[in-house]
Amino acid sequence: MAEAHQAVAFQFAVTDEGVLLHVDKSAVQSALSALFHLIYTRYYRIKTSFLKGIFPATPLSLLVVTGGVFVLYAIGYDPSYGVLSLLSTIPRFFGIPISVWNTVTLLAQSTIIWTSLCYIQRYTLRALLLYKGWMFDKRGTRSFKTKVWAVLVKLVAGTSSPLLGSYQKSIPLLPVPRLDDTCSRYLKSVRPLLNDEEYEEKKRLVEEFKKGPGNKLQFYVTLKSWTSTNYVTDWWEKYVYHGWRGSVMINSNYYATDQMGIPISTNQAARAGLYTHLAMKMKSEIENETLTPLIIMNLIPLCSYQYKRLFGTCRIPGKEQDHLSISSPAESRHIVAHRNGKWYKIPAYHKNRLLSGAEIQWQLQQIIDDDSKPTNPGDQYIAALTTAERPFWAEIRETHFSKGTNRENMEAIEKAAFLLCLDDSTPKKADPVDSSEVLSKYCNDLIHGQGYKFWFDKSFSTIFYKNAVLGSNAEHSWGDAPIIGHLLEYCSAAEYEI
Repeated sequence: MAEAHQAVAFQFAVTDEGVLLHVDKSAVQSALSALFHLIYTRYYRIKTSFLKGIFPATPLSLLVVTGGVFVLYAIGYDPSYGVLSLLSTIPRFFGIPISVWNTVTLLAQSTIIWTSLCYIQRYTLRALLLYKGWMFDKRGTRSFKTKVWAVLVKLVAGTSSPLLGSYQKSIPLLPVPRLDDTCSRYLKSVRPLLNDEEYEEKKRLVEEFKKGPGNKLQFYVTLKSWTSTNYVTDWWEKYVYHGWRGSVMINSNYYATDQMGIPISTNQAARAGLYTHLAMKMKSEIENETLTPLIIMNLIPLCSYQYKRLFGTCRIPGKEQDHLSISSPAESRHIVAHRNGKWYKIPAYHKNRLLSGAEIQWQLQQIIDDDSKPTNPGDQYIAALTTAERPFWAEIRETHFSKGTNRENMEAIEKAAFLLCLDDSTPKKADPVDSSEVLSKYCNDLIHGQGYKFWFDKSFSTIFYKNAVLGSNAEHSWGDAPIIGHLLEYCSAAEYEI
């Protein structure tokens, strides 16, 4: 009951002397701190949504437009084109001073004009980003057409610092190719695989498809493209990735290597602690939308949708279809580490403060120094279940991990920001003349982890070898390699700055 007493901020008792009131200052401070944090979070979320909603325009442009409308009215020009005169009877009917009514009307008019300009600016930028000629310019040079286009993009995009999701509504929609183009590309792709007789049969089937259901399906796809930014995404995720019933290891997951230069540290716990701190810092920047989006040539923004699923995401196996479990920011404030068959849940925050690299290093060092054997030897290979075929893994998960301690442990892994493996092996240094064999062994370990080092359903797992070399294995359905690459470059760059 001690915990319950500590949670009570106010206590009172009725005695013969009256009512005695006891105030727990620490509980009151905690409650107020939580309240202020909630208010600030809601305010910041509203502010962020507003800034993303008006991008590439800025709040300053609203002041400029409003000022311009009022100046025009002051010099005798009616910017409403007679609307103010038509509505002049309304304030008299309700007894509103005409000066107040005119001010409100001009503010409303300024807002309408500014909103219209915001949409014009946004869709102009979207139209400019449809240009693909820059891809065909020679490296290091730009054609005159590309130079003109680049100037226009800079002018329309403005000079404001974009948030992570600012460009999302300005990125062009994925175009639907013509039916004839789709069919001809299909035939071109299968031609090397078929002999002449098989190819002629395939051509006949394609013609039947074009004359039959092809046009109807093309119409449906076109309708879908009008209501989504990418008409392929949900189908691709559902049927190509989550519909796959085989093992995700090797077949779907991919790996990312450490930088090939001189490592900044050879201390396993030190580098893993700093990496964890920096990764969680990036997680916070993604949640707050302060992470700078990827922009090619400082002109072409890339979609940032997948960043939201980088941390705290896990693929959940199903007998017929998998799905993604995406934890909230509050649920994924920890990581899970494993070493020598033992699993650890490591907090990355103390209250609302992100732990430093040194503080996380201290926790990891205790894990590395623990030479005790696991209670259950099979725990070392528990992650091998994620390499199994999906229906089998789904049945095992439902049977053995749906209740009790096993369920709690499973939730800790699935809701963790990411998984950390502290390995005892040491990759050999690459030979300066021929490093292919050494790198092959290193990459082989990252792609399969001997079948049990990685939790292959996690959005990504990172391994740190004894000499502090790192590598990552990533599940593919939530996102693509540029996101993991951005994470590793973010951490590597920050390592040299600290």
